[in-house]
Amino acid sequence: MDDQKPLMGAKDVLLDALFDIAELSSEANDLASFFPMVHRIIGNLLPAENFYVALYHEFDDTIELVYMVDLADPDMTPGSVSSQDLHRGLTGYLLRSGDALLLSGDGFKQLAEKGEIAHIGPDSLDWLGIPLKLDHKIIGAMVVQSYDASTRYNEDDKQLLTFVARQVVNTLERIRHRELLEQQIMERTQALHESNQLLRREVQERKRAETFQSVMLHLSELAHSDGDPQDFYVQVHDQVSRLIDARNFYIALLDRKQLLTFPYFVDQHQLQAKARKPGKGLTEYLMRNGQAVLVTRKVRDELIQKGILDSEGTEAFHWLGGPLVVDGQVVGALVVQSYDESNRYRREDLELISFVSRSVSEALSRRQHREMLEAAKRELEAKVTERTRELEVANGALRRQMQEKAALAERHRFDAMHDALTGLANRAFFTTQLNRVLKSLSRYPNRRYVVAFIDLDRFKIINDSMGHLAGDQLLKQVAQRLQACIRETDMVARLGGDEFVILFDCVQHDEDVALVGQRIINALHQPFEIQEQQVFSGCSLGVAHLSRRYKDASDVLRDADTAMYQAKSRGRGQMVFFDDTMRENLISRFSLQNALRLAVESGQIFPAFQPIFSLPGRKLHGFELLARWPRAGGGELTPELFLEAAEETGIIVDIDTLMVRQACRQLSLWGHQLTDQPLFVSVNLSARSLQNSAFMKHLVEQVREHELTPGQLMVEIRENVLIQPSPGLDEALNALKEVGVGLILDHFGAGSATLSVLMQHHFQALKMSPHFLRQVTEHERGQSLLQSVIAVSRYLKVPLIAHGIEEENQLQAVQSMGCAYGQGEYLCQPLATAQAELMLCA
Repeated sequence: MDDQKPLMGAKDVLLDALFDIAELSSEANDLASFFPMVHRIIGNLLPAENFYVALYHEFDDTIELVYMVDLADPDMTPGSVSSQDLHRGLTGYLLRSGDALLLSGDGFKQLAEKGEIAHIGPDSLDWLGIPLKLDHKIIGAMVVQSYDASTRYNEDDKQLLTFVARQVVNTLERIRHRELLEQQIMERTQALHESNQLLRREVQERKRAETFQSVMLHLSELAHSDGDPQDFYVQVHDQVSRLIDARNFYIALLDRKQLLTFPYFVDQHQLQAKARKPGKGLTEYLMRNGQAVLVTRKVRDELIQKGILDSEGTEAFHWLGGPLVVDGQVVGALVVQSYDESNRYRREDLELISFVSRSVSEALSRRQHREMLEAAKRELEAKVTERTRELEVANGALRRQMQEKAALAERHRFDAMHDALTGLANRAFFTTQLNRVLKSLSRYPNRRYVVAFIDLDRFKIINDSMGHLAGDQLLKQVAQRLQACIRETDMVARLGGDEFVILFDCVQHDEDVALVGQRIINALHQPFEIQEQQVFSGCSLGVAHLSRRYKDASDVLRDADTAMYQAKSRGRGQMVFFDDTMRENLISRFSLQNALRLAVESGQIFPAFQPIFSLPGRKLHGFELLARWPRAGGGELTPELFLEAAEETGIIVDIDTLMVRQACRQLSLWGHQLTDQPLFVSVNLSARSLQNSAFMKHLVEQVREHELTPGQLMVEIRENVLIQPSPGLDEALNALKEVGVGLILDHFGAGSATLSVLMQHHFQALKMSPHFLRQVTEHERGQSLLQSVIAVSRYLKVPLIAHGIEEENQLQAVQSMGCAYGQGEYLCQPLATAQAELMLCA
């Protein structure tokens, strides 16, 4: 029992220490004050003169020394030890192992010999480290070490410190959570403060606007009132003071002797201004210019340097004035000025001072007329009559100006919402209306709306061949026909280019939309009269139903556009309703494009060589280099599938670059290994690649770098690329010819290539479309077509390659007709690079 008393005492000390550590979550203001308190508490449990704490940051794999006391090296501070050093030392080893660690001299040597640690700091006799764990994740380490033989650590100390470390972690996490919460509260408070400031500014602006309207109304009433002039000036001063700082305010007038007088004058530095002859003061400068001006001290100094003003008088920091005009003559000025830099006038204040000066001018004019009437009544009556007539004319002109201004503003509003060419609603207006309709669907769920996306056929050809003016005329006529096909409640808009959209309101049945859609297709199928010629166009329609699943107009237009492209793929003059299948196909296509981009970047696209044989001897003549993309689960994706996606996204240029580089490399290697066997490799190129200057530069550099002889590298181009006008295509073909790259017309017979096109370019071979070979075994007409193609190649004296031989009877047919070369899976499947080399060596 006596032996248990010290043990019970140790437990009490441990419990007190754990309780004290838990209390630190409320006592410590932050982590900087927390760790010294922890050090003090641990020092009550075991010798801890040399103690430090390091935290591990998983997001960037760094170790931060947050607290350290080391009697052996007092100069060592948390900031003097780098994360890299901690990773290489015992701390890093402790964090990697994840277990409590008690080491003495032998243990240090063993770890150092194994390369687990590097020596950092002074040598200690004992080193006791405990990992700090939160939810089984290492977040740091707590370490005590001894340099004195009288202070040694044992397993009991390790267990004790491990137990204490758990409580330290819990308290540390609570302090971290509290700091994070306080930070969030501060950020939220700051956001509320900024929002409150913004609201205050808005309230102030609104109050200023209301005050401005009130001042304008009051000044207008004063201008038409009769009374003592001095009272009038005082009230004008009061009204101006409601909006701007007008502590320094005066009115200057020219009297009959042409002296400048000051009937009203209030100033902080001067009681009264004396009458004077007009000179080079700011008042005279304003009257000479005849319009409201804002003069700062800098502008005043510049005017003095130019000799326009003299330097006499009080120097105002800001000077704002408006002319007083009576009967078209400037007779005075209304001025406010500020001597304090904190009171600045703005350009917006010019509007106020202009209005006030006009009001005072009008009042002065009325008083002058009344005085003249009293002095010479009969003479003045005639002048007043004439003046009244002039004012009526001026008012009429003013009204006309106001009407013209209102009409111009209305025109600007119309232009902002409508297409300048066709007069239809533009994209912005249509999108606004469509978003409004989408929001109304929740209130009126039974109302049905439909959006139709319309794209013209052959517009680019018409625009390029006949000119932009012809294209504009076509778009105008299309707009007129579309408006004639819809109801007044429907809305038609031009999005841009040759794209139009229609919003159908209150649609009862899809059949109604289909009926209108067919009416539009028929209307646009009719010929257009453009530049005294009949021009044919046509259109394709994509239709999307509005529903509450759409968040905004762009989603609706996207789906209608998708349906329109689906209609185009079915042929011209088609209309397609959007459905979920199209959305799934769109998402699938998007995923395919993303996966293809990643495949190109990660090198998953690899070359395959399909042999081209001479017939009938089947002697190897060359290879066609094909791009292949293996599936994740085995096999390969169909080339037509991923190459079409590559063409749409522009990745085809990267694939063509890869294929050209591989072809040149292999031709160079084979040229050194097989010097006695002439061989070519052909590569299919996209029109995008041929029009890409960087790609063409790379191709030429590859040919020259690998020292290829003329005819070794061939480029295959489809008929449709040569038929459609493409900028830069001729320059690209000439560049290929200059470096000895041959040209093969691919899919010959599938398009509409004319003999002029065949004669224009020097082809090394014509590659027959596989379509002909499939027809050979189906009917006699296919054999006739094949004979025609072979006859054309003989006429041009250009070898013909039968492409797509998949059966014995196809091979027999092309051989019997005298086709010079053949290619297809029946003769040989595409080969990997190593397999192609084996075939060459066989």
